[in-house]
Amino acid sequence: MFLVLILKLKKEECVNHVSKRLGTSLRKVVQEWRTIGVTFGGKSHGNLTEETIKKLTRYYQNAILSNKGNVNSMKTAIYATLLHNISTDQKPQYHKCPSGKYTWCFRQAAMANGKTPGSHKMHVKTPVNENFYHKLCQYTNDWDQMSFSNIV
Repeated sequence: MFLVLILKLKKEECVNHVSKRLGTSLRKVVQEWRTIGVTFGGKSHGNLTEETIKKLTRYYQNAILSNKGNVNSMKTAIYATLLHNISTDQKPQYHKCPSGKYTWCFRQAAMANGKTPGSHKMHVKTPVNENFYHKLCQYTNDWDQMSFSNIV
């Protein structure tokens, strides 16, 4: 008689290394796309500057750390940070941001405190171009289907 033991292994990684890889990947995409004439880096409004990439990696890291053990909440938090950064006063996209008085989202915090939120441009110093968000979502959806639940 054979004893078959089936183990489900989950790969655990340091969140610092994962967020660092995100930053490296974003920098690489900016460089690759620059060679084919697509500009996502640079100093124009909404482009992926070094400051914006650092901010996105911090948000990504915080989303993972604050939602340990809950993959769906983690994904929602990651998308919330992206949507928050592509929002404008004309097209607000704060529906995935956490609500409450002490949230990181200036709009949700103001609404919870009964105040009128200020302008997006005043509060978000490093916006992200909406075109970049749609391009990134293509990659994250592919990645999501392949390995997100196995990695996290």
